[in-house]
Amino acid sequence: MALRKKKEYVLELDPDLLIVQECENPAKKGSWQEFSNYIWIGDNNNKGIGVFSRNDYNGNGGQTI
Repeated sequence: MALRKKKEYVLELDPDLLIVQECENPAKKGSWQEFSNYIWIGDNNNKGIGVFSRNDYNGNGGQTI
């Protein structure tokens, strides 16, 4: 099942950082305003790696991910 369909359950855990394998491209589907930022890498819009940050978490030495 797509992350966009399970997002409400994941957000109940209040993660600062979320790394999702086989993640669909968030730029193509869904609403992502709950996250401060995200990076998605992949060749197939249905399966890539998604890294989502919340609560202004920045784990990149002061740089926005």
